[in-house]
Amino acid sequence: MTLTASGGAFYQWSNGETTAAINVAPLSNTSYLVTVTDAAGCTDAESVSVTVNPLPDAGIVSSDSDNAICNGESITLTASGGTTYLWSTNENTATVTLTPTANATYFVTVTDANGCTDAESVSVTINDLPAASISSNDADNVLCLGDSLTLTAAGGTSYLWSNGTAASTVTVAPTANTTYIVTVTDINGCTDTESVAVVINTPPNAVVNSNDSDNAICAGESITLTAAGGTAYTWSSGEMTASITVTPSSDMTYIVTVTDTAGCTDTESVAVTVNALPTVSFTDPTDACADAAAQSLTASPAGGTFSGQGVTGDDFDPSVAGVGTHILTYTFISAAGCTETAVQDIEVFANPVLALASAECEPDLQTYEAVVNTSVTTVSSTAGTVTNNGNGTFTISNIPSGTN
Repeated sequence: MTLTASGGAFYQWSNGETTAAINVAPLSNTSYLVTVTDAAGCTDAESVSVTVNPLPDAGIVSSDSDNAICNGESITLTASGGTTYLWSTNENTATVTLTPTANATYFVTVTDANGCTDAESVSVTINDLPAASISSNDADNVLCLGDSLTLTAAGGTSYLWSNGTAASTVTVAPTANTTYIVTVTDINGCTDTESVAVVINTPPNAVVNSNDSDNAICAGESITLTAAGGTAYTWSSGEMTASITVTPSSDMTYIVTVTDTAGCTDTESVAVTVNALPTVSFTDPTDACADAAAQSLTASPAGGTFSGQGVTGDDFDPSVAGVGTHILTYTFISAAGCTETAVQDIEVFANPVLALASAECEPDLQTYEAVVNTSVTTVSSTAGTVTNNGNGTFTISNIPSGTN
């Protein structure tokens, strides 16, 4: 402060100075006395009391305890200690909100009601954001429905996924297209986010058709199974074609894996029932002469069908079949539709031809003798004695008179 005295030619201040004007900077309330002397040597005295007001105590409070923020964030600084404020940013409010992009120091000048001022500063540190990244165990992040995918985040010290998992690695099995987001936090508490879109391919719809409506065959038969719904097929039997023909010896289940162009798979199975053939027996028929009566044929199980030359229903008629060897067949169909046959042969002989070569009385005049020619090898007679002469000639002697 400058104190200036007037009214004389010489001046004497109580602080020892001898100029009309003096500069003082008291630390407390102080009275200054000046003695003024004119040219005639006459004097007068005057005093002035200087009041010293205390300076305001400028202070700054930050919304962040360590004045460190992440890049892109804001910080609020609040000054105190006065009635008016002027920041180095030219703002003139007690509170300012700032979003620095680099480390910065901010100053505030605080003025109190007496016009006294104080200044304070604060340094704000800007921490870089972490660089969040996501890798997966599938290059294109495309899955088949039912498959799983492992996602691994990096770039920070802690991680939080949009599905609630708080770990760097998460295994997911979405049922529809899904985007997963991870928030990565570093040691400064700064965060960054990254996302990955997982695409779900609908699997193929595997079907199996067969050439038998109920997938039931008889032992020894084959069945053709045809798969559809994909572009590649692998059967449990090892075959890799859409259609396979199989001849199982017992009940069997066949499984096919169907793969589509996206590599997705579906499986389908078909159970093939193998019905046993019926056990059939055919009783050997009796050989007969052509003029013999029809004979009944016997086989089991009952209910089958006889066939062959001379067969009508369950009877064989030699006269219809004719002379020769005949093959007779018995065919039986089970309840499951399986067929089995049994075969027998029967011989039908020609009726013998008997021709009388001669007949004459024997010497006793009581009997006679006859010579016959025939096509058979054995001749019997109801009377007399039969002698085989060979070459189809037989002699019947001692035939009583009157015998036919």
